[in-house]
Amino acid sequence: MQRSIRHLFVAIAIAGATITTSLVVAPTAARAATAPSASVVVITPALNLRAAPRLSAQILRRFARGAVLRVLFYHISWVAVVTPDALVGYVYRYDVRPIATATTSTIAATTSTSRVVFQPPYLTVAVAAAALRFSPAMTAPTLLVLPRHTPLALVGVDRTGTWARVVTRAGRVGWIARFMTVSI
Repeated sequence: MQRSIRHLFVAIAIAGATITTSLVVAPTAARAATAPSASVVVITPALNLRAAPRLSAQILRRFARGAVLRVLFYHISWVAVVTPDALVGYVYRYDVRPIATATTSTIAATTSTSRVVFQPPYLTVAVAAAALRFSPAMTAPTLLVLPRHTPLALVGVDRTGTWARVVTRAGRVGWIARFMTVSI
């Protein structure tokens, strides 16, 4: 059911139609099992875990700064999360910050303790705009939007070879889909 709802939204977005009602997809334990293993940390003094992605929704629990929550998925300005004791709900996206979690696709590129520097080999953005992401996934939070011809230094690639870990001239490190870049 949830997958068909998501596909319906994609089909509507592609067709250019507008939706006049809102639909909230409830986070579930089944969805948690298929979600990426990303986490967020609370960066505000207090954060409310809500039953739905809106400010008027029931508050399920409060968290203090520094609490770590596992991400299920992102929904507009909200993040569906699971607490350490398996309570599922939504938190406001701008009150949390993504944190690195060790996954098999990122371990090889992140085990070095040395500072990442802008040095060869180089890539450049080959599309009009490309997202520099927090982790190697299209659902990962966007760190920056890079315009065409932005130079990048290649740090590494994931196991599948579809994502490149790069550093910008300003020293910002993130992941970009390989099909959006060309070697220079």
